[in-house]
Amino acid sequence: MSTELALLLAVVGVAASVLGAIIGAGGGFLLVPALLLLFPQESPTILAGVSLVAVFFSSLSGSVAFARQGRIDYRTALLVAAVALPGAALGALTTRLVPRQAFAAAFAVALVLVAAYVVIGPRLRATSGGWRDGWTVRQLTDRRGQTYMYAFDSRLAALWALIIEFFATLLGIGGGVILVPVLLRLHFPLYVATATSQAALVATSFTGVMVHLAQGEYLANYARTLLLAVAVVGGAQVGARLSSRLRTALVLRIMAAALVLVGLRLLLQVVVG
Repeated sequence: MSTELALLLAVVGVAASVLGAIIGAGGGFLLVPALLLLFPQESPTILAGVSLVAVFFSSLSGSVAFARQGRIDYRTALLVAAVALPGAALGALTTRLVPRQAFAAAFAVALVLVAAYVVIGPRLRATSGGWRDGWTVRQLTDRRGQTYMYAFDSRLAALWALIIEFFATLLGIGGGVILVPVLLRLHFPLYVATATSQAALVATSFTGVMVHLAQGEYLANYARTLLLAVAVVGGAQVGARLSSRLRTALVLRIMAAALVLVGLRLLLQVVVG
C-alpha cells in the first residue's frame, strides 16, 4: 500500500467516524463504498469485514466519549444489542434464500422516505409526557445538567431492533443509520438516541468482527485494518464532541443526508449488479 493510498484511507476513516459519531451510525455506511472504490480488486466480503473492525473501534471510541457526557441509556443499549444479535444471525442465514436485488431496491426507497420523515416529521422531538400505560419511563441527566425524561414501548423497540439488524445484515449495511430515526420515532431525545445507538453498535459490530476473524479474513488485510482502526478512534472522539454542540435541526439534516447516501448506494448495487 502506497503512502498516498494510506493517507487517503486515513482521511476517509476519520471523516466516516466523525459523521458516524454525530448521528450515532458508526460510519460503516460510508466506509464500505469508499473501500470498494479504493480497492476495486478486493472482494466486497473482505472489505466489509475490514470496515466492520473500523465500525467497532469507532463506536467504542464514540461510546467512551458519550459515556463521559452522560448521554447513554445503557439499559436500552443492552436491550437493542441483545435482540439485534439474533437478528443479524437470521439475516446471514437468509442471505442465500431471498432475492437480494429486489430487497435492496425496496429498502433503498424506504431509506429515502425515512430521510424525508427525519427532516419534516412533526413528532421527532421528545416530549416529557403523554405516554401510555405499560411504557418504559426513563430519566437521564447528562454532565451539563440537562435532564431528559421520556417514555417508550420497550417491546416495540426490541421488535424494531430485530428487524433492523436482520435487514442490515441481509443487505450488508450498518444498522445504526436506521436505528436512530426509529429511536426518535419512539420518543427518544435526539442526543440520547445517537449516543445509545453508538453504544449498541459496540456489541453488534464486535460479533460481526469475531465471525470474520474466525474465517481468517484479516490475515492478508492487517495493514489497512489497523490503519483504519487508529484513524476512526480519533475521529469518533471529535464527532462525539461536535454532536453536543450542533443544533438539533442540523444533526437531523446530516442524518437525512446519510440515509439518502445509503439508499443511493443500494440502488447503485441494483443497477450495476
